[in-house]
Amino acid sequence: MDKIVKCTEFSGYPQENAAKFLAEFESYSTLYDLQDHKRKIAAFHLHLKGPALTWFNDVKRASNSDWTVLSALFKTQYMDFAGQSSTMLMTNEIFQNIRLSSGQAIEDFYCNLVEKAQILSKPEHEVLSKFINGLPDKMAFFVRAGNPTTLQAALTSSKMAEACGYRTEGIVTQAIETEVKPRPDPTTKSEMDDIKDQIKTLTSMVANITVQNNSPNQSPNYRRQDYRQSPTHPPRQQNSRECYGCRGQGHIYRNCNWTGTGPVNTSATCQLCSQQGHTAQFCNTLQQFQSGKG
Repeated sequence: MDKIVKCTEFSGYPQENAAKFLAEFESYSTLYDLQDHKRKIAAFHLHLKGPALTWFNDVKRASNSDWTVLSALFKTQYMDFAGQSSTMLMTNEIFQNIRLSSGQAIEDFYCNLVEKAQILSKPEHEVLSKFINGLPDKMAFFVRAGNPTTLQAALTSSKMAEACGYRTEGIVTQAIETEVKPRPDPTTKSEMDDIKDQIKTLTSMVANITVQNNSPNQSPNYRRQDYRQSPTHPPRQQNSRECYGCRGQGHIYRNCNWTGTGPVNTSATCQLCSQQGHTAQFCNTLQQFQSGKG
């Protein structure tokens, strides 16, 4: 029972809620039937400490016999915004900056806002505007679309917006938007740009090949193939065919490099063209080289 009727103490610091303390003390006085001014002031004195107790000791001589005067002085000191009370200034600052935070229940945000508005004696239309502005952008747009005229209607509309998924902006997107998104570097090519460049290059290569193949001035190359061994042109593999000119293996008479002079040696391999059936001394390649040199 003592815990139920216990009244909190008040120190007078800016972070304390003077209006809440006074309301609790009035309920405490009613419960214990403290109608006599002296008894009520004595109980009030027992619930003060720190700077508030110092303030009470300074004013008790002039007002310790009248609770009405004492409560009015208390309100002026700790609750009167016109007097620029530190408590009221802080409460007003909280009221102006309060917003629905990530993970916070809408009812909790609503109750905190209404509590601060009652302390500051704010009109309902101002509290309604502040409630809507304190919501995430999508939720606020949803609530404004319903054109609510009361706080209760705005609260109901905000719950509907949360049920429809508009709260996502306040929980996830808002945290993401606080991070600075790097702008894309115009000098850096994207993956799509690289693919486009490759397609363009391949298209150009195919077009050049087509033009070369269809060129009317290009005559077919019927020159005798060169079977000299090289890294890019390896020697032609030998097969069972026999040249009826030099009797060598692995080529035919049309492709034979034997000059027709000199002895035929089927076991010999030319050091110049790698054909069998003749030596380098009787090879057409050697004669072509000598005639070109001459």
